[in-house]
Amino acid sequence: MNPSVNVVTILGRLGSDPQLKGSGDSRFVVLNVATSSSRLVGRDWVEDTEWHTVKVWGDSAPKLCQKAKKGTMVHIIGKLTSNMYQEKRY
Repeated sequence: MNPSVNVVTILGRLGSDPQLKGSGDSRFVVLNVATSSSRLVGRDWVEDTEWHTVKVWGDSAPKLCQKAKKGTMVHIIGKLTSNMYQEKRY
């Protein structure tokens, strides 16, 4: 039994219309989701916004493009993956 768990829940609004990418069985949707939180600074409330890039794979991808538009509230449950890359500078 593997005791590690990789579950992420995001509740936020779409910052742009979903983008359908790929072809055939490799179709997926890219979502830009904004989540916000507020904190008190002195006597003023400051809102912090985080942007998340989410990829949705499988049969639900095309359906999501038809239903969701910019500003739609979305609730996403999935797993977190990270990609490493090296930038070449000249």
